Amino acid sequence: MKKILSIIMIAALMLTLMTVPAFAEDEGAGPADPAGYYLVGSMNGWQADPAYLLERNTEQRVTEEYTITLTLSAKDQFKIAYFDDTHTTIGEDNLYPDGMGNDLSVDKDGEVTIRFCPNGDGEDDWTAMVSDPSKKVVKIETAPEPGYYLVGDITQWKFMPVKTVFLFQKNEASSYEEYSLVTLFHHSESFKVVYSKDETTIAENGWYPDGVDNNITVDRDGWYRITLRPNGDGENDWVAMGSDPLKKVIKVEFVSPLDDTPTELPSAAVSEDPTEEPPTILPSEAEPTEPSETEYLYKDKFLQKLGMRQLVSYDELYYHRDEGDEIDWAMIKAYTDEVTASESVHLVSRRVIVTSGENKPFTFGCGIYDVEKDEFIDILKVDFESYDGMEEVFNATSYGRLLGDVDLDNKITVVDATMIQQCLASLRDLNDEIKKPLGVLSIPVSYYSDYDLDGDRTIIDATKIQRYLVSLE
Repeated sequence: MKKILSIIMIAALMLTLMTVPAFAEDEGAGPADPAGYYLVGSMNGWQADPAYLLERNTEQRVTEEYTITLTLSAKDQFKIAYFDDTHTTIGEDNLYPDGMGNDLSVDKDGEVTIRFCPNGDGEDDWTAMVSDPSKKVVKIETAPEPGYYLVGDITQWKFMPVKTVFLFQKNEASSYEEYSLVTLFHHSESFKVVYSKDETTIAENGWYPDGVDNNITVDRDGWYRITLRPNGDGENDWVAMGSDPLKKVIKVEFVSPLDDTPTELPSAAVSEDPTEEPPTILPSEAEPTEPSETEYLYKDKFLQKLGMRQLVSYDELYYHRDEGDEIDWAMIKAYTDEVTASESVHLVSRRVIVTSGENKPFTFGCGIYDVEKDEFIDILKVDFESYDGMEEVFNATSYGRLLGDVDLDNKITVVDATMIQQCLASLRDLNDEIKKPLGVLSIPVSYYSDYDLDGDRTIIDATKIQRYLVSLE
């Protein structure tokens, strides 16, 4: 009997000494060793693995903060849990963030740093506790990515990785390793391209071209496209490396001229000489009839409408045809001698019209003729949705200024998006505030760069312009 009891006691002691997993979500576990905050998730079976123990940030003395830097997969789901002698499994009182269905994750595979403040005194962009949204506890910081950046007179020869407008983008369509950037230069400005592995410092041998006294200099104001092939497989007319003239690395292309600080807007309505009219731009796919002075279809009708007014100028800009190839409406440009001095500003479709005087019968010289109704209508009173193609045709004219057209070329291009980005990065002034006359009905936008019509100039305007341009490709 004593022998049997001895065997039982020995077996019990062996069971006690057996190694138990530090943590398992669905079963009991012994205390973690050491006690502390652990990253737990699908990558480690939701267990308190010492390899995932967060370390106290001793440099942060104001708040209690812990960090861990590691490589995670986009498939990983994780949280932070505290384990000690009394907290051996996950529970609501030791899980960060608390709650269900809100596991943390990363967007892509790679190295990340996870910062954790158990007291909830993180910044506003940190992940909050579900039970108390004011407590910000976790922030995931992705590792810096290598990249090519512009440095030069435009950056005061400072490496500025925080200014993404100087970051080159990879040309995925190229059969070479190739990067490009479109930016604005002034006459005689110089530059080079640098490579950084960590968005903090320029890498050793990271200058293109390398060497001294070989900065690249532009010869006139305007927009340029800079193309980089870091492996040196550019064409013969490309800029070569200083250390190896056979390696052609940079191509400089002039894109377009640009007045750096435009202050005058195109004529939007009646000028001192109404006969000096801005050119009319028609949609590229339209094929309207080009009538001569004696072939205008609706001029006689328009003259009848004028009464005692004298016609100063008249043109039929565009004829729209219905499915039966019959003209159903026409866009008319016409000025008369009846002008009222009255400052006003109008938002018509996506064009801002600032006037110093109003004309009759069309406020700023633009209207349509509705064939079926046999009626001339001021463009300000036209219901655009009732006329097929109206918005596209009007936005292609030169009346006023197109929202988003920052460089005043009467079209939306990547140059406009870039200029907005540079303005937001405090690298240039746009001077594009819409001049709204005092005491008159105003419009909901304040800047010509306000592409999304939200009343302000933001990075969203540049993003939406880029998306619009992609939709045209």
